[in-house]
Amino acid sequence: MRVLPLVLALSAVVCLPSAVAAESPTVDMAKHTPSEKERAALAFARTIAPKDLSRTQMDRMLVTTMREEVAKDPDLAQLEVDYPGMIQVLIDVTRTEVFRTFDADMEDLWGRLARLYGDNLALEDIKFADDFYSGPVGSKVIKQIYEGITGKDAIAGLMVSDDGDKMMDALEAEKNIVAKGLAKSLSKEETTEIVRFSMAPSGRKVAALNDKSSAIQREWSLESTPEEDAALETAVQDAMYAHMEKIDAEQEKKAKK
Repeated sequence: MRVLPLVLALSAVVCLPSAVAAESPTVDMAKHTPSEKERAALAFARTIAPKDLSRTQMDRMLVTTMREEVAKDPDLAQLEVDYPGMIQVLIDVTRTEVFRTFDADMEDLWGRLARLYGDNLALEDIKFADDFYSGPVGSKVIKQIYEGITGKDAIAGLMVSDDGDKMMDALEAEKNIVAKGLAKSLSKEETTEIVRFSMAPSGRKVAALNDKSSAIQREWSLESTPEEDAALETAVQDAMYAHMEKIDAEQEKKAKK
């Protein structure tokens, strides 16, 4: 399972109107020259799911939130006592494996979203939406939602049950809370601009695709191949055993002195 669902904050596109006011065929891009609308749709996808914010959010989830939640698990806490530094080792190897495919995963997500918007919106609608979300107010909304989601409940849930759907539900719930709180940080002028976008014909057309956009993101987030799962499991186990051997050797050396 991809840990990248934490880029869930791209749902800023979905939640923004309610916060301040009331599957397409795959195209082989190697054999296809994108039209102006397809290029615009891809640009819009990149705008609402920016790579830099996605990477920063993933780092925060893996380095901060995961460490806090993992430390609460009795078995892992005891493992940390017996083998100091173990939790950090597990986090580091997980992070390495997650970011190994990060760029390709983001390209995949952008492609899916671009097909959704390209197939269902006119060029002028896509440009209108991209202009808003790449502008001062729209980009502020996206940034604050990315930065507001901690994923604490989602990761805590995974510590109890490896249920991807429950994890996504927890992230969705946190996103809604962050979105509602966002309205309080906006100026009157910013709120007016958001409402103006949301009530415009193009804004309404984008909002009409919210459910499909969320479904695409959810499906993408939970996907993985057996090979990816096996590689992550092997990497974690190898790192864990290597660290145990290292600590055992150090303790044995100290005992001989």
